Amino acid sequence: MRPPWQPPQPACHRKLCHTWRCIWRVTRDEVYIADEAFFTGSAAEVTPIIEIDRRRSASGRPGPLTKRLHERFSACVHGEDARHAEWLTPVL
Repeated sequence: MRPPWQPPQPACHRKLCHTWRCIWRVTRDEVYIADEAFFTGSAAEVTPIIEIDRRRSASGRPGPLTKRLHERFSACVHGEDARHAEWLTPVL
């Protein structure tokens, strides 16, 4: 039996948390009723999922968490967040 979903701890909202990981498979039904969903990865970066099987997810727009993660990710990879400058390797 799967444990009940728990929201991330408040500390995760203050910093870019790269320790989240999927610990179970998500069913199609769960994705259909999700408040928001997104793909993430080195190529996808943070990409909102707004439609699944021709069904709009939630509002059909990126949700607030997806937007915030995308903004934070973009700031980090473009060197706009000095707190994470050590994550970047300058290319000259």
